[in-house]
Amino acid sequence: MHIIMRNELIHDILSELKKKKMIYLEAPCGWGKTVLLHQLEEAIGRENCTVIRSADIEMNLMTDTNKEQKENGEPKIFLVDNLGEWVVSGSIELLVNAIQNQSQECRYIFAGRIPLPAQLLPYKLTYQITIYGKNRLAYSEKELGEICADHYQGHREQIRDLYEACGGMPLFLTVAENFLEGMIADDKSTASQQML
Repeated sequence: MHIIMRNELIHDILSELKKKKMIYLEAPCGWGKTVLLHQLEEAIGRENCTVIRSADIEMNLMTDTNKEQKENGEPKIFLVDNLGEWVVSGSIELLVNAIQNQSQECRYIFAGRIPLPAQLLPYKLTYQITIYGKNRLAYSEKELGEICADHYQGHREQIRDLYEACGGMPLFLTVAENFLEGMIADDKSTASQQML
């Protein structure tokens, strides 16, 4: 599968994070939230962020990072995937407590499929969190043009139709690849039949 660098979206998210304490990437499966978190990790620099991928990870990780941050003065960014796991496992309270005990300079980027959990609503009510939903996570026209130009020359209309059918979902690239493989196989079969 082609991985598309979301440079404009990453720039937008990191600019917003300078103004807000938290960003929440909220969308169903297949919208590229985890891939985007990996790209954000690369853009931020691994030395400036901590990735927390599961509610099973000890909260000591956040505490230790807080001490480290106080020593070097750099604001730390936490990337937390699968926020729904925290809610289901009952660990969301631990996460919120850890956030409250962190330095005010710390920033958080969450990703999840569920609406913003009630435990984080106070941050929304005080304008400290920005939510990036499906509309903001969908590929832009520019990105879609680059995808077509880089990978699917000659099939631009079919790709646009698939994109529309998927509602802008980034996972549409998997659908596109499968579709085009079938189309190319059909084209080769037709061409070989014409030669006979």
